[in-house]
Amino acid sequence: MRVDAVPAAQRCTYHVNYCVAIKHHSSQRLRFSSYSHAGGVNLSQLDKIYYSRCNITKSFRASSIPSFLRKKTQQYLIENVGWSFLRGAGNRQILSLLQKNSNKTCRAVFDRAMSFLLLHASQLNDIQGMDEKLVTVVMEGCMRILCDLQGVGVREASAVVAAWAPVGIFMSDELVKNLLGAEVKCENTWELWNLFYKEALIALKKGRFRSGREMEKVAWSMMHPATETAPIESVAPAEIKPEGSPVVLTSAAAKTSLGTAAPISSFQTAKETHPCLYMLQKKSKKQRKREAKEQKAKERERKIKVSSRAASISTVAMASRSLNQQIVLTSGATTNKSHKQNKKLGKKEKKEQGLENNIKYKSGADIEVITISDDESDQPITTARCEISKKQSNKRKRSSDSFAPSPAYSEFSTTSDGCSSSSSTSSVSLGTPQWWYEAEKKQSKMLKERRKRRKSTADWIEEAKKAAAERNEDADGRRRSKRIKALREQA
Repeated sequence: MRVDAVPAAQRCTYHVNYCVAIKHHSSQRLRFSSYSHAGGVNLSQLDKIYYSRCNITKSFRASSIPSFLRKKTQQYLIENVGWSFLRGAGNRQILSLLQKNSNKTCRAVFDRAMSFLLLHASQLNDIQGMDEKLVTVVMEGCMRILCDLQGVGVREASAVVAAWAPVGIFMSDELVKNLLGAEVKCENTWELWNLFYKEALIALKKGRFRSGREMEKVAWSMMHPATETAPIESVAPAEIKPEGSPVVLTSAAAKTSLGTAAPISSFQTAKETHPCLYMLQKKSKKQRKREAKEQKAKERERKIKVSSRAASISTVAMASRSLNQQIVLTSGATTNKSHKQNKKLGKKEKKEQGLENNIKYKSGADIEVITISDDESDQPITTARCEISKKQSNKRKRSSDSFAPSPAYSEFSTTSDGCSSSSSTSSVSLGTPQWWYEAEKKQSKMLKERRKRRKSTADWIEEAKKAAAERNEDADGRRRSKRIKALREQA
């Protein structure tokens, strides 16, 4: 049902319901310089301030503008925009942008807008006999002047102009959807305002409203009935104070009883209860800094762990490089314990080449256990070989030719009973790994290829001489051709 179709008798009930519905949405508070001592202003207080302002087109003259501008014009602007914000229109960032406008800039812009509006005051007061084209031009011109201020868009300018002239209409989301349909996206653009204002002027005439503010009040109360299930105080968070921004929003429920308010579960529930309440869930600057510090600390701990692992791997590699390294087998029990510990860390069965187990140490070394059957005795003998991990082998491949690695693995044999096999000495001789020979061959091949590609200094000198001779020949040929042309022209 459109606003202009509402009968005059039913409008009184909507006006009463409007006051009750505003109280349901009065949990948020707007705090700035003049209201900081009172803990901020809620929506019901700002609503009284907004509707108590008189139209300047009826009571003002050009000479009375300076006396009006002596007051705090920045506060006047913030009260108007804050009223529209707390009702669900606009963004919280707009309020912080409004604080950047000084009183001096606000006075200059207000002076221009008011003087422009008062030139056509006689044509803006009569709603039934107005010229729609002229009214749209005047209102658009006044709003464009107000848009020179920071944080003031089409919607915010319409809220200011609606308080100045009876023909001025606030472009609220509720009135836009009532006149243009519920499927229309409420955007803060001039194109939408032109469509909206044409329909609004028609509804203003047809419904015989006294002003645009009265029509907008009825439309808002139609969208927000007074018989709501629960007020917003039960849904709003206990206390929200975003630091860093000049405008601070808090909840009234926090002052009455701390901790009684239930937190909002998601943005969707906040949007359902109040279209503006979901903005309160945005993180403050202090919370973001705290999270960034925690993330940096975690990153440092991770880097320290990685560096400690790399250091342990490098120590194992350096120990294996030493020529005098020997592995001494004290008893078969120690070998059994080491095998049990290795089985806990991991086990991969391999059937190729007689490999059964491939166990990785935490330090980065690999152990391969190979079973070999004896012809003389039925008991199988297991030999273990300790090698450096693949990462260390890749690092060694990149190293220079001067590095000659020491023996990198050791072999020892044990029987199935756990006792060590008979050997001449307790220490086992160490040999050079196979990967080093392969790396040396690859490096030698690469050096040979580079030597083939290289050219001696004599070859470079010969090539330079040939190139110079070719250039000289080309220059001589050009000179000859020029002389021949000149002789022909003379002849």
